[in-house]
Amino acid sequence: MKKLLLLLLIFTHVFAFAQNEHIKYDENGNLLEQGQFDEKGKATGEWKWYHNNGQLQQIGNFENSQRKGIWIFYSELGIIKEEGEFDKNGNKTGKWKYYNQNGKLIETKNETL
Repeated sequence: MKKLLLLLLIFTHVFAFAQNEHIKYDENGNLLEQGQFDEKGKATGEWKWYHNNGQLQQIGNFENSQRKGIWIFYSELGIIKEEGEFDKNGNKTGKWKYYNQNGKLIETKNETL
């Protein structure tokens, strides 16, 4: 009986988590974005967006539907274009790094307001 209750609890947790998962595809079935929403319908945790060719376009975290923490943006070739941090209000903050088309660092800016 304890095993059945434990399995039911695990299944319920996994099912509840899966209900909040967000995955979007284009008309050809290519993955465009994936992330999750909290119980209030707000974007939360790690999110990823993809270029049409399947390469990662950007990755970062949300908290209460606001960008927060480190975000990285990539070209269609999978080369990093820029990276930096967003504050609790979803604004760029701190040092942001910008790269050329070959992935070479070309500029660092202090984006703190």
